[in-house]
Amino acid sequence: MLSFNTDFDGLRRPDGSADLGEIVIALPVAARGARERAVSLGEELGLLTVHGTLHLLGFDHEEEEEEREMKQLERVALRRAGLESAARD
Repeated sequence: MLSFNTDFDGLRRPDGSADLGEIVIALPVAARGARERAVSLGEELGLLTVHGTLHLLGFDHEEEEEEREMKQLERVALRRAGLESAARD
């Protein structure tokens, strides 16, 4: 999964709103991740979408504390989407 921030100065829709960015998910890689984690492909895609969205919102996981916070936010979002079993440990 890759996320690309597209919120550049001056790049706005005609109504003035801005996109967060783009999330690209390679289906074969997601399928392999689903098999490795013993979850459905839908659950893996849900996790990757939430994870990518958090990156676009400015969250990261390079530091231990950042990783804990990001995983907690993933769990909350996945629970709300009915995909609680997709969360990583």
